[in-house]
Order: sequence, then C-alpha cells, then structure tokens
Amino acid sequence: MPVNLTAEASAAKRAYEEATGLEDRIEKLEKFISLIPKHKSNRA
Repeated sequence: MPVNLTAEASAAKRAYEEATGLEDRIEKLEKFISLIPKHKSNRA
C-alpha cells in the first residue's frame, strides 16, 4: 500500500534499515512507526 511519507519519516526508515543490533533496530523502528502519517479515517 502506498504511503506518503514525510522527509523525516523517510530518514527514520533509512536509519532503521541501516541499524545493527537488536536493541538499536527496535529503537529505530519505534521512531519510524511514530512518524508514519495516520490514516485519514482514524479519528483517535
């Protein structure tokens, strides 16, 4: 599904993909997920 990522979210995705080590990857993934735009139908 296509997503319109912001520049900040794209950078966080790259950081996640380049991360090594489990804890670092988890930290970067949580940051990336927090920056993904919410779906317009979500009201929460």
